[in-house]
Amino acid sequence: MSNQTSMIVYNRAVLQPVIDMVIDGLTSEHSKAAYRHALDGFLTWYLATGRTRLDKATVQAFKTQLQGLGLAPSSVNLQLSAVRKLAGEAADNGLIDSTLAVAIGKVKGVKAAGQRAGNWLTKHQAQELLNLPDTGTLKGLRDRAVLAVMLGCGLRRSEVAGLTFAHLGQREGRWVVVDLLGKGQRTRSVPMPAWAKAAVDQWAARAQIGDGNVFRSIRRGDHNIGDGMTDQAVADVVRATLASWARQASTWLRMTCDAPSQSWPTRAARALTRYSYRWVTPASLPPNVI
Repeated sequence: MSNQTSMIVYNRAVLQPVIDMVIDGLTSEHSKAAYRHALDGFLTWYLATGRTRLDKATVQAFKTQLQGLGLAPSSVNLQLSAVRKLAGEAADNGLIDSTLAVAIGKVKGVKAAGQRAGNWLTKHQAQELLNLPDTGTLKGLRDRAVLAVMLGCGLRRSEVAGLTFAHLGQREGRWVVVDLLGKGQRTRSVPMPAWAKAAVDQWAARAQIGDGNVFRSIRRGDHNIGDGMTDQAVADVVRATLASWARQASTWLRMTCDAPSQSWPTRAARALTRYSYRWVTPASLPPNVI
């Protein structure tokens, strides 16, 4: 280590600008939020424990502390990934020696034992969910189409919000969501079941739209259709539908909540909104689900 870097005191004033540079280097808003949370947590721990060096031993100690909190391996690995990126950025800006950054990069993550199955909807539960929106209204048709696309195509809420009619096309006689830009700026294409396309068509016909964004905001009174929806608005559709479903005392929803600090509908709604692609496999739904 050079004399210049060894004399640096790694306090908040020094590390915070580096954290900001790490965040600015990311493209996904979700990744930015996750890394910001992870690095803020690391900085708080670093200062609270009186650390004066940013090296492999420090990161190993942070890893041990995370494991002691009982965090899942994926949560620990995410935070370690953020810290490794912080070390690389610090080395690039002359705050630590490059050999220290390389050593920090060699801190191994935590291996996950087994594979989580997650929560899956049955055919009956998927049908129940799709039947909840009031299709006698424009908003109800839109909400059912949103749910159908999330269930049938496994799209994330940001992908649903960004879905346009140009993305919908036929390939070898089947409907497909083509060249959709998703998480990490990755482009992918996914099949769209006929029943999901039917739900979208019914919404589009009632709303009298055929280009631009598929899903639009709607003001009260079923009028004043906007130009699109935010991913938060899509999440609100899911939460509102699940709240209605929860009021019907669904056994499956009750099984998803074991935290006394939150009502079971709230916890279930958050889980399903975040992990929409785990709801059900498109092939497992009956063709007459709509």
